[in-house]
Amino acid sequence: MKAQCSIYELLCNFVSNLLISLHKGVPEYVKQLLELRTTSRFQFQLCKGVAHCHSHGVLHRDLKPQNLVVDKDKVILKIADLGLGRAFTVPLKSYTHEIVTLWYRAPEVLRGTIHYSTAIDMWSVRCIFAEMARRQALFQGDSEFQQLLHIFWYTFVK
Repeated sequence: MKAQCSIYELLCNFVSNLLISLHKGVPEYVKQLLELRTTSRFQFQLCKGVAHCHSHGVLHRDLKPQNLVVDKDKVILKIADLGLGRAFTVPLKSYTHEIVTLWYRAPEVLRGTIHYSTAIDMWSVRCIFAEMARRQALFQGDSEFQQLLHIFWYTFVK
């Protein structure tokens, strides 16, 4: 008895095999370019999300990769965990300096300031951008002092 295949099944098999062979033949630089485009879209969405928070008078104060919800298929990023978030006003209020995971903490907060603004969130955003590009955290200190040394070394020595 002869096996029967529908045109649909043949077409699906053909397209599937074509995609597999195309993926194997795609040069590494093309894959990196597509990954760069996806990363850029995530970075844009992160900036828009933080700008939205700031335009509504909210400091997130704990931006880090673990507090970002990412859908890689739809290329959608959402900011989560506003547990440390605070409303900010002008003039600036006093806040605690023990906020934000150490690796994403702004230098002024590491130095103990209690008066800070949206700049602390933007520092965290830049650290996240660097981590997206490097695939590892930019500053990996074990203490506030060591974290400041990492920042100083990277900024002025490297």
